[in-house]
Amino acid sequence: MSRRGALAALLLAVGMLTAAPQARNVILMIPDGCDLSLVTLARWYSGRPLALDALLCGGVKTSADNSIITESAAAATAYATGYKTSCGFLGMGPGPGRRLRVAPVTPDSLEYRPLATLLEAARLQGKSTGLVVTCIFPHATLAGFAAHVPDRGDYDEIAKQMVYQRIDVVFGGGRGWLEPKPRGGLREDSLDLKKVLSRRGCRFVRSSAEMAAVHAVPVWGLFAEKDMRPDADRSVQAPTEPSLAAMTAKAIALLSANPEGFFLMVEGSQVDWGDHSNDPFYAVTDFLAFDSAVRVAIDFAARDSHTLVISCPDHNCGGLSIGSGTSPVVYDSTSLSDLLDPLRRMKLTSTGVIRELGSDSTPENIRERVRRWWGVTLADSELAEVGRLRGQGMELDHALSEVFSRHHTLLGWTSHGHTGEDVPLWAYGPGHPSGLLDNTEVARAASAAAGLDLAAAAGELLTDLGVPGRDSGLRLDSSDARYPALAMGRFRLPIGTDLLIAGSDTTRLEGIIVYSSGNGHAYGPASVPAAVHSKQGQRGSDQPN
Repeated sequence: MSRRGALAALLLAVGMLTAAPQARNVILMIPDGCDLSLVTLARWYSGRPLALDALLCGGVKTSADNSIITESAAAATAYATGYKTSCGFLGMGPGPGRRLRVAPVTPDSLEYRPLATLLEAARLQGKSTGLVVTCIFPHATLAGFAAHVPDRGDYDEIAKQMVYQRIDVVFGGGRGWLEPKPRGGLREDSLDLKKVLSRRGCRFVRSSAEMAAVHAVPVWGLFAEKDMRPDADRSVQAPTEPSLAAMTAKAIALLSANPEGFFLMVEGSQVDWGDHSNDPFYAVTDFLAFDSAVRVAIDFAARDSHTLVISCPDHNCGGLSIGSGTSPVVYDSTSLSDLLDPLRRMKLTSTGVIRELGSDSTPENIRERVRRWWGVTLADSELAEVGRLRGQGMELDHALSEVFSRHHTLLGWTSHGHTGEDVPLWAYGPGHPSGLLDNTEVARAASAAAGLDLAAAAGELLTDLGVPGRDSGLRLDSSDARYPALAMGRFRLPIGTDLLIAGSDTTRLEGIIVYSSGNGHAYGPASVPAAVHSKQGQRGSDQPN
């Protein structure tokens, strides 16, 4: 090609990129812990095409920074920030230990450094933000978009950071992590985060009916003390809890009122748990509940025409196969009834059956509850097998599902844990990605389509404030055990909050204060030094409780 021809081609390409429609809204939907085997089983079980079927456009590589088999925290961080991190880290660069260094490699300069997320970049741009799950709200996938910690199990700190992130809509479970144990909550510290949210004008809802009555943000709908019920168990054991589709529809209705647009992450949290249990009924029914939520999102996107929807699992789990070495069914003469009849007899998940057992987990009661809710009578040898697995340390629901799958279905499982395969990519709307992507490229595709600048967000929200005790004027202050803080002269910056406190005056910053114990640095909005000197900003009455 001539130089003139090459230039013409380049200009054409630039023109096409410039003319490409930009997404005003981004909806990222994650069916946690599955791959195409479960999708296939769900399609057979439902008897009709899935909402996701028309959106299949590629695949996603799922490795973490330090492992070819990832987990939800590192996977969520990749989807939220565009960088790989260590397993267990949330919204933070990897630790310096064993690293795979498989492209794309996270730079060493980002080790233990908080990373800006799509949610933070969207909020900074004036968009509304929302998170919808069926697990507790400080759980890994949700937290990867709104928290910066090196330990996914630090629910107290994660919940605090999420409260101070000023998220417009949070729907899911885990209301116990808003209040301390002495007040009936689950927090180990004494923080009353519900009071903080109330002071900021947030409304709380606890049921489907209360959710339906909400017409403005901010709102937190926490429908269970801990995790919400599996979708198949909800009508029997938690009828006031909304479905994932209903939560998604309400979140979209609330967030779309903002003319600047919105960012929404929706997780089918318990698809993963069904696969961990090797419970095909649990996994399939929660996946179909997720697919119903996708249908809600796609219907909105089709009407709106400015909404990008991306869906992809964060990793696979369980290693499900349709057909197994222990199945009595011959592989080349398998009927639909062979595959589906055992699942269609099931009326509760393994989790639901365990709840029905109450405190009586004797073999006789297990046999009776399985007969009632799964439509099969376990043989003495099968009950003995459940007992042996429990004796090896396996949870009862996992043991029960493993034995049931092995002897009463033609499904196979390779693990009760995560596995490392590529997962499917589904997408719809302006700027949607396609092909085989790394998990980090999902975040970059979403940010490019919506004009979100993750690098600029990091510079504005998570600048390096220095090392307490080393850099002049900066120290750690633990005088208030509830709110360890950075101190700068007479000013306090409580870690995990967006507050700058000087006596009785409180200024709200653009983002939260993060202290990384891994590298000893403190991070926060670039405006902190100026705010300290001028005390300019929005005044608030939300002093720490």
